[in-house]
Amino acid sequence: MEITWEIITFIIGIAISISTIISKLFMRYLESQMKNITETIDERRNDYVGLEERVKSVENYHTETRVALAKIGKDIEYIKQENNKMAINIEKILNNNCKK
Repeated sequence: MEITWEIITFIIGIAISISTIISKLFMRYLESQMKNITETIDERRNDYVGLEERVKSVENYHTETRVALAKIGKDIEYIKQENNKMAINIEKILNNNCKK
């Protein structure tokens, strides 16, 4: 009977040793995966910061373009008004010359 208990104790000891080795290997695997995930998160965070700067740049350019278009629109309105004034003046001159 003693031999049987020694064998059972030996087998249980080996099982515990194997499970300890497996758990250590699994912990190393989990640590490496966590490290990879952390690196990926940091990379994506950096990409996001770059993206945010690009979006701000595009928004600024869009605002500048809208301001420039508004100025052009005002210039066009001014030119139209001046053309109308000139047309009226030319019409007056022609009417005065025709009357003479």
